[in-house]
Amino acid sequence: MAGIIERNARDTAVIRRRAGIEDGKPVWSEEECLCFPMDFEQSDRDWLGAIESGKVFLVAPMGEAPGLPGMVVYNGEEYDIRGVRTYRNLRGELLGYRVAVAGAS
Repeated sequence: MAGIIERNARDTAVIRRRAGIEDGKPVWSEEECLCFPMDFEQSDRDWLGAIESGKVFLVAPMGEAPGLPGMVVYNGEEYDIRGVRTYRNLRGELLGYRVAVAGAS
């Protein structure tokens, strides 16, 4: 049975994970995934009234979980992965991942 992320994810992205270091430079492995991107804004409750904005990707289950250090390539832009949270249902079945990212480079 497909989870809610698999049923609703229509966009594709590439998850890059560090596979090692070769000749002093990082080597990246890539895996394509189905995702559902979301933008968010939140205002902090401090006297400055700061507004924080960012992007979160809901990613359908894939071969290996995204991790740090890593990148998400979406619509030709690269985003650094800042946090990954696993979503499971009450039976313990994997539904997908919530990947928080920082700035396009």
